[in-house]
Amino acid sequence: MFFPESMMKVTLVSLKSVKDELVLAIGKAGCLHVTPLDKLRLSQFKSIPENPDLPKYLSITAKVKRLIEEYKRITGEEHGEDLEMDPRYREINNALKYIDEANQNLNEIIKRYDKVLDELKGLEEQKESIDLLIQHGVDPRSLVKVEGRVAKVGLISNRQVPLLRYYLKDIETIKFNLKYTKTVESLLTIVYPEKLKDWTERLLKQLGFKELKLPGTLEDSLESMKEKIEGKIKERGEELKEISKDFKEKFKQFPFIKSIGKFYEDLHKIETVKREAGETKFLFAVQGWAPKSALNKLEGKIKEVADDKFIMVVEKPRHEEKPPVRLSNPRIFKPFEYITNMYGVPDYNAMDPTIISAVLLPLMFGMMFGDFGQGIVLFLAGLLATRFKGESMKSLGKILMVCGVLASIFGLIYGESFLMHFGHPVIEPLKDVMDLLVISLWFGVAQIVFGLAINIYVSLKNREFIEGFLGEKGLAALITYFSGVYLVASFGTDFSKWSKGLTIILIPLLCLTAIALNKLVEGIKHGSIADGFYEGFGATVDLVLSFFSNSLSYVRLAAFAVAHVAFGLVAEIMVGEQLTLSGLPMLLMLNFLVLSIEAIVVFIQSLRLLFYEFYGKFYKTGQLVYSPFTL
Repeated sequence: MFFPESMMKVTLVSLKSVKDELVLAIGKAGCLHVTPLDKLRLSQFKSIPENPDLPKYLSITAKVKRLIEEYKRITGEEHGEDLEMDPRYREINNALKYIDEANQNLNEIIKRYDKVLDELKGLEEQKESIDLLIQHGVDPRSLVKVEGRVAKVGLISNRQVPLLRYYLKDIETIKFNLKYTKTVESLLTIVYPEKLKDWTERLLKQLGFKELKLPGTLEDSLESMKEKIEGKIKERGEELKEISKDFKEKFKQFPFIKSIGKFYEDLHKIETVKREAGETKFLFAVQGWAPKSALNKLEGKIKEVADDKFIMVVEKPRHEEKPPVRLSNPRIFKPFEYITNMYGVPDYNAMDPTIISAVLLPLMFGMMFGDFGQGIVLFLAGLLATRFKGESMKSLGKILMVCGVLASIFGLIYGESFLMHFGHPVIEPLKDVMDLLVISLWFGVAQIVFGLAINIYVSLKNREFIEGFLGEKGLAALITYFSGVYLVASFGTDFSKWSKGLTIILIPLLCLTAIALNKLVEGIKHGSIADGFYEGFGATVDLVLSFFSNSLSYVRLAAFAVAHVAFGLVAEIMVGEQLTLSGLPMLLMLNFLVLSIEAIVVFIQSLRLLFYEFYGKFYKTGQLVYSPFTL
């Protein structure tokens, strides 16, 4: 639970005659992360030549995938299950012929659909252009080309208007008119001589001018043109519906498309596994990693097809090996694996901090964003996010829900709701600033100590004793930090009083010396004596400074809590102590700003404290994510 799931190295050897059945069974078990064969230990096994039909497998898979995507795009529906594949399509050339024929027939309808869709988009753009002209009273008939002159109408960014005025201020032959819209763009009508066409159009392009798309003839009134275009839009819409029906009917004439695609996609996966495997004249071997909990399932699936014609060797990973990582956490903590993976997949031998993150991240967020009402809004926003597709969005939604709950709890403690003060708070951030600072600093101290303790435990568990005792994040570093905290807590920052704790001062000095000597030895081993001295001195100085800066970083917990209450004070001044109907819009606007800006900033700051101040004390990232071969 606090470490990645235990992996075992699995070597499977079978008779060559049942290799296809063996690979199929591995795929159905869906728990073996296949790796290249260990050529040193299994040198007698030679690589298997690539199947010459592999490019055809890929071609069929790609074509089927495209047709399924086009089905969804054109019909707006997910394609259901096909009939079970006809056995004759197990022959690759028959399958290719079938899929090519389906492509040829369906592509004709796809081209028709795309042509009508492009026409529809063009008509909708024309309608939008005409609506804009009607809104601003621009008559398109005045834009009809006059001999020797060119007229254009379109949109230009308001930021580019001063430049336009600057370039055209001394050119009397170019006339233009600007009408400001409600957006960040203005409606520009410009008329210029033919002889200045190239220069003017280069200028307009440079300024990001977007010409409005209008019908080819401009003799009719705007209202008449709009009516005609709306009629054409309706016609094209009905035409698209008919094409969609035709496509669906034509698709039914090829009932094996999806099943053929699945069959050859699986064949491609099987051939990929074979390329990682090896064989002799009579034997076939494949290796990989499987979770310890899935070994019985794997063995059972193989027995179903290979009976006793195989050998399964299971080994624990050697120290130098790096098995793939699979996080194993209770379901309630699964969403927070998203946070862990943001920092990087943990090393196989490192601790998985997902459960700890599930506690610390929302707790820090709540401390900085204590607001009962806004916390409920964040909870509801998170609940809404879980309804979206995509695991990432669902995970973020659940994380936001927990953060919202903690924000509401701290809102009750601070007496804040929707930026308004209420009740009898336990802590008032604006009045109890020093108390809040002390709580934040001690919270930071606890996190740093916890992080160092985790690193010591993991190092000793992995038999890395020097790192565990004398490393920069080992026991010596922990004693140094403890001593520093004790001295500051006992005597403050008046260093003249520290002489009273002389014994306490000597302990961290001895620990720092031990760390420096360890770095000195490492530097000499990998370089020179000068490198060793540099490493030793640099390590001790960096350690002391990082402990100091890491601890002070947690002051932001108090700072953001005070800032949020200060926003509430601003709201109270602008709205009044007693909320009235006239002040409600202003209060809503302030709450929206705080939710859309401050909440994001606070979440980022919570992540920063988690990643850099806490994870930085023990976290080691891995490289390989567990990805089993599955059919």
